[in-house]
Amino acid sequence: MVKFLSFSLLTCFLAGFVYHLPAQELTKRYFVSFKDKTGTAYSLNKPEDFLSPRAIERRQRYQIPVLERDLPVSATYLKALQSQGATVWYASKWMNGALIEADSLTLLKVQALDFVKPEALLVYPKASQPLKNVGIRPSPKPLARFNPLLIEKAEDYGKARNQTEMIGADEMHKAGYRGQGMLIAVFDAGFLNADKLSFFQHLFKHGQILGTYDFVEGDEGVYETGDHGTKVLSTIAAYKKGEMIGTAPEAFFFLFRTEDTRTEYRVEEVNWLIAAEKADSAGVDVINSSLGYTTFDDAKMDYSYQTLNGKTSFITLAAELAAQTGMLVVNSAGNEGSGDWRYVGTPADAPSILSVGAVDSQGGYAYFSSVGPTADGRIKPNVSARGSGTYGRSSRRLHLHFQRHFFFCTHNSGLCGRFLAG
Repeated sequence: MVKFLSFSLLTCFLAGFVYHLPAQELTKRYFVSFKDKTGTAYSLNKPEDFLSPRAIERRQRYQIPVLERDLPVSATYLKALQSQGATVWYASKWMNGALIEADSLTLLKVQALDFVKPEALLVYPKASQPLKNVGIRPSPKPLARFNPLLIEKAEDYGKARNQTEMIGADEMHKAGYRGQGMLIAVFDAGFLNADKLSFFQHLFKHGQILGTYDFVEGDEGVYETGDHGTKVLSTIAAYKKGEMIGTAPEAFFFLFRTEDTRTEYRVEEVNWLIAAEKADSAGVDVINSSLGYTTFDDAKMDYSYQTLNGKTSFITLAAELAAQTGMLVVNSAGNEGSGDWRYVGTPADAPSILSVGAVDSQGGYAYFSSVGPTADGRIKPNVSARGSGTYGRSSRRLHLHFQRHFFFCTHNSGLCGRFLAG
């Protein structure tokens, strides 16, 4: 009885103590924008300080100037955010701002800084763990040269033959265009076991994976979670004769995880933006993104059909900026064709990117593929490829809804534009 009473008194005391403690406010993630780039350590006269030689050469090839938006943000501004108690996750040069984590009081202090715009975009309403590694190496190693992969007959494509022949990739392969010399960034939800699977062995043998980064967790590990990226990568890069050959098995790759499948919040749009900036800085030629956003776990963040005008959503603006650097941005139209939404998602509404719909093995419309037009009357998707019953690989046979097949061009081929045009 005495022990029971003592325990009861202790329980009541602790309960009362906890009751009187002030509730600890959870931090949330916001994107805050800066008014200018005063104090940046970089200059437009020396783009080599913040862009790789490949990124500069791409701009020169397409006669695209290096602009103020390409300059990294002021380190002084970032330190000022931290001095107010905010945690800085990522800085964005194109949007001239930063993804921060802060409670409401800290946010008010940040917004009071004279270089910060008053509006803050709530992108993630939960507390989180600190980043494991904020540093991202943007510059790739020089692209290695290796002997072309052997493709001798149509049967070498295995179960991927139909989807390859449908878009003429087999003819491009015969002409020698298999992706060598091209640098592709794949954005997805993870690339589970891609470093262990037999049909990707050539990528690691030849050094074709130039870098990885997980923008959700903040480290370089992308092979531990989410196999959708593995499946998509297989349609592009797989090489296993008689089973599957992708459309660009000789290309080089960055693998970026931007999507968190556990939740759906606008922070993933920010992840996409930062990944696109890193891809640009590294000299990427093509961004392949199988992602799209319309509704979120927090309904206040939802987009409406009226916002599909190519100039409203955060990720659409990011995709448009990416395309303006000379990168080809290829994004899925979406899987909402048979649902209430029906229309393409974001960033598929961006005017300057290639939005891809899905067809079946006969070239007929796949019932789930999102449709256009955009809210401002533009035709989207731009093109379609095999997306229903598509053959891809992870650790087992599977079907993909969307994949991109347009990655076997080289800088001097000229065939890429003609092929994409029909």
